[in-house]
Amino acid sequence: MRIITDFHPVFAFIFFLTAVLFSAEGCSGDKIEPPKINITSADSIPSQESYNTTVTFSDSGKVKAILTAGRIRIFTKFNYTL
Repeated sequence: MRIITDFHPVFAFIFFLTAVLFSAEGCSGDKIEPPKINITSADSIPSQESYNTTVTFSDSGKVKAILTAGRIRIFTKFNYTL
């Protein structure tokens, strides 16, 4: 039985190209937009409000998403966050 220790340059290139394609696939830039609602009544004042905020979402110490928002409003009466 012979163990191959030298890769042909074409196989090495195909392996490299496949690795690059799989790693690039995981970095898609899809942005998720929240649903828009119209809250205009006088009693719909937010209970919390924040400007120029960055929120980091993580799971088991690994960053899953980063949200950067110019304005965040929390409406506890409606159980809704904008």
